[in-house]
Amino acid sequence: MMVALLLMAIPLTFGQKSISFLENSLEAALSSAKAEGKDIFLDSYAIWCKPCKKMDKVFRNPKVAQYYNENFINLKINVDDFAGKEIAEQYDIIFLPTMLILDANGFVKQRIDGLMSAEQLLTIGASVVNGNQVAIVETRPRKAKKLSKKVMAESTPVAETGEKILFVLDDPKAQDDPEYLFHEAFFRFQQMDGSHDAIVQKYLATQEDWSTEKNVRFIMNFMDNTDSDMFRYYVTNEEIFTAHIGAEKYRQTLEILINDCLYRKSPRPKKDEVETLFGYLYPRKANKYTYEYLLGRYEAEQDYVSFVTLGEEYLETLLQPDALLLYKLGKYKCANANQKDLKVCVYRVEESIRLSEEVHYDQHLTLAKLYLKQGKERAALEEAEKARIHSLGNTNAQVEVATFLAGLDNS
Repeated sequence: MMVALLLMAIPLTFGQKSISFLENSLEAALSSAKAEGKDIFLDSYAIWCKPCKKMDKVFRNPKVAQYYNENFINLKINVDDFAGKEIAEQYDIIFLPTMLILDANGFVKQRIDGLMSAEQLLTIGASVVNGNQVAIVETRPRKAKKLSKKVMAESTPVAETGEKILFVLDDPKAQDDPEYLFHEAFFRFQQMDGSHDAIVQKYLATQEDWSTEKNVRFIMNFMDNTDSDMFRYYVTNEEIFTAHIGAEKYRQTLEILINDCLYRKSPRPKKDEVETLFGYLYPRKANKYTYEYLLGRYEAEQDYVSFVTLGEEYLETLLQPDALLLYKLGKYKCANANQKDLKVCVYRVEESIRLSEEVHYDQHLTLAKLYLKQGKERAALEEAEKARIHSLGNTNAQVEVATFLAGLDNS
């Protein structure tokens, strides 16, 4: 037994000028790392993995070999061996080749998935040695984690039936395999470059039944917008999802996705889409919330023409007039109003004041401006005085009213 352990701890040199690796002995690597104050460079491979053989050529690059031998404790694990497979499970290695840089306590500092050139590998090594763990080249660093057992994916047959093995990244023979696509989707997602979208769609296309727990969880992981088959399946199969994730989580997810569409999507959704989205959240009040959302959006964008057009349409649907809407319609329509429209604007603002429980200073100020346009200076002055009283305590409002009154005095 001691002989076996000693053999595992002896560095293996793949060629005279190669990175000098320990083989399948994480404990020995951790011990050496602590003793020498170095990090660990871990390479995972399998005899049948062709990309891994390409990486062996990179490891034989003189500059790479010298740098990694001087700055790291290097460990090579064969995922087909018992010890190597156990280490792969601990670090959630699914694709080959995968390389890790660990600290002396076994925490992941840098994860490298896929083929690397000698230059890239040197850049990554130098970055870690210099204390810079920013993502480099084709990888994204994961948060350090303690060793934990994780279930490996069941793969296409490279090993015995039922044996849990790994995938080779970008293996053309596995491109249509559902399990490969399932795991590749998560791998691509970590790259944060959008490449996962096509893989997600490709995986779902292989699934006749989206309602399984595995597929429901998959959809929940990747559904990130309202313009997708996943979202349409989600909103038309509420019972399936609530059975898996609960009603509260279902509702919360729906609200997040819809709010993201309404307030972040570019270009912003049109009226029909807005009403459809609100219909998922508030079936009985979708029409009301659609008008209020769009009016708020047009006002924020200072698109007053669209505001007035939609606002007048909304006004016709109300059983009782809305004071705030009347005031804003009067205010925004009067900018380019003729005398006929001006009378309508005056009436609307007057009605808004009559209907309001708490009158805002700008309602009186807006009415004063409308009266002035009609040539009713006395009425304008009376409304401006009311605006002044309501503006007390608001410095900006007081300045605005005072400026209008000064203009009246000079006219």
